[in-house]
Amino acid sequence: MTEAIPSNLDLLTRLVCTGSENGFFNAHEKPDLCGQSHCLGSFLNSRESGLRAVHRLRLIFNHKSFISKEPLLFCLAKIIRNSLVTDSHREDKVRQEAYTLAGQICESADDLFTFVDFDKKVSELQKAGWGKGMRRLVHQWYEKKTPRALALQVTRCKSARGWSHRDLLRQCHMPPGRYSKGTALIVKYLLSGKKEIENYGSSEEVEVKEIVTFLQALEALNASSPEEKELVRTLIETHRLVDRQIPSKLYKLIETYEGMLGHISMEDLFRNIPKMALMGMLDKTAHQSSMVIERISDIEAVKEQKVNPIIILCALRKYTANRCKRWVRNGALIKALQAAFDASVEILPKLSEKSLLIAVHLEGEGRKKLHVKGASYVTPAIATAHVIKFLHQTEVIATHVFFNERVEDLPINSKTPVVEVLESLENRKVEDPSFDLAEPIKWAKQKKAKFENILIISDLKKVTSAQDFQDCVKQYRTEVSLPNCKVALLGLSELETSVADSKDLNLLEVSGLNGSALQLLLRFFKGDFDFGASKDGGGPSNIGV
Repeated sequence: MTEAIPSNLDLLTRLVCTGSENGFFNAHEKPDLCGQSHCLGSFLNSRESGLRAVHRLRLIFNHKSFISKEPLLFCLAKIIRNSLVTDSHREDKVRQEAYTLAGQICESADDLFTFVDFDKKVSELQKAGWGKGMRRLVHQWYEKKTPRALALQVTRCKSARGWSHRDLLRQCHMPPGRYSKGTALIVKYLLSGKKEIENYGSSEEVEVKEIVTFLQALEALNASSPEEKELVRTLIETHRLVDRQIPSKLYKLIETYEGMLGHISMEDLFRNIPKMALMGMLDKTAHQSSMVIERISDIEAVKEQKVNPIIILCALRKYTANRCKRWVRNGALIKALQAAFDASVEILPKLSEKSLLIAVHLEGEGRKKLHVKGASYVTPAIATAHVIKFLHQTEVIATHVFFNERVEDLPINSKTPVVEVLESLENRKVEDPSFDLAEPIKWAKQKKAKFENILIISDLKKVTSAQDFQDCVKQYRTEVSLPNCKVALLGLSELETSVADSKDLNLLEVSGLNGSALQLLLRFFKGDFDFGASKDGGGPSNIGV
């Protein structure tokens, strides 16, 4: 069987979908996009190839097949800055299309700062200025939002990556008179500060009065001291303030969290569980605990906001671990967290009864001592048991094995509770830690067992050589006549060894575990990164994990 060589368009797709050209995803480090974008070079020398790349990026964005927007924005910045220069900007279809797409992707202020930063980094001239396209993109980002939406965005993310809104507005020479009075107030506030609020204070226009009131509340909160607890809570609750709208000095106050409890997102609520526990807010006798439990118990909100189960699992593990004995566990809260976790698992996407081999290797004592990269307070055994649970929920037809120097069946099925899965894993004795990650592939080949997807989970990553592992995978596919069998390797703790192969689009390597890693694995197995010619007019389904 002749090995298919991936095209540069395939590699571009993998770069944007996973963050790397070679199919390696690190759950606890951001990807080096500059060092992982070699495939982009082939799209910079002609109009046709540039448009083909932008078209593929648009497909990926429209079908939400990316884990992070950063690779998308990086690729667009690279295309805009480094594509072949035409004689006329009006005829520069590649840059026009790229700017249009970048404008659609930059929904938040953080997105905008990210794109502007990438634009500077990929520029071949360190002091390259902005052209009409970039100025127009920035103009439109501020102009097209309603004054209320703009005020929320610019105050939630005031600066990032060395850029502020003041920098962008000055750089793009935003002309006056092109927008409503409410937007004009916000722009002047960003440029000149709070004195502009006073200049608009006497306005009778409803839109302007709303913005004035909101900005005055922010300034009052910034000027407040930790002693003004009631004022802090009232301002946060009344104006639904979150994130960086609240000064960091005020996050030491219980009143700050009380003010946010009614309106912060479910995801942020789960992330803040350990902090609120540390402050005593979740003790049985604390009146705030009932408010937190009530919100966490809103199962419909958990499902509607599509909270990632890994986020809830980390919050639950950290709260129940209570290593420093700094709070007393609240049984009602633990029960609510568990119910929310179960609800988040229920909405995981289905894999349409695909056959899946789940092969696990965990070291002996290390199962309890090691911790998963990207998921604090979670051991490899606990992470593995829950990943198995997640996959069962996707309705796969799963075969489970444990491997060391040989492969053994794991006595579990789709109905086995997580506790029993964990016990089955921890009861496995590994006296000789010598093993090779290729063992389950060899076992499946020997058995002539056909699997559309294979997931190998290990706390350590050991292979005779990366090439041997890759060859073993290819031989298995040939032997069972499944050339597109997808193989994913999930390394939970030790990350030194890599088996990633830039030539194999059906091989994925994940180091560590977080919400993005889970999302990536499920989409990979579902085939949502397979943008071949047949999908150029369609695309994979949107998975909200």
